[in-house]
Amino acid sequence: MTTKPQSLSRRLAAGATFAVLVASIASGCASPAANQSRFVGTWGTPNVPGSPSLVLSSDGMLSGTDGCNRLSGSWQDSNGVLTFPNLASTMMFCSGVDTWLSRAKSAMLKGENTLEFSDTSSVEIGSLPRN
Repeated sequence: MTTKPQSLSRRLAAGATFAVLVASIASGCASPAANQSRFVGTWGTPNVPGSPSLVLSSDGMLSGTDGCNRLSGSWQDSNGVLTFPNLASTMMFCSGVDTWLSRAKSAMLKGENTLEFSDTSSVEIGSLPRN
């Protein structure tokens, strides 16, 4: 069985269509990461004993402290609202330390340099400045 060679214009059109498809897929994949990057970094004052702080990594992982206990887990950005689906914490007792950050379930930017955190009832429980 023999096939007829495609015309040059049909091959160029197919190539152009493929290029547009690849570009649209790539830009769609890059968009959430670009939005997410505004949250990546250190929040709070990690070098002050007893102070809460959180490090949000670009891979969606987090680490930090509520001022007493170590925190770890992951974070997700859904249209500018951060959620912490599996925030884990050690359970040490520290006298005189408010461990509010370990109860965080979500956060939103207030301005460009403050994250406001809420609990499971959507009650604001605290905020951290960008470090």
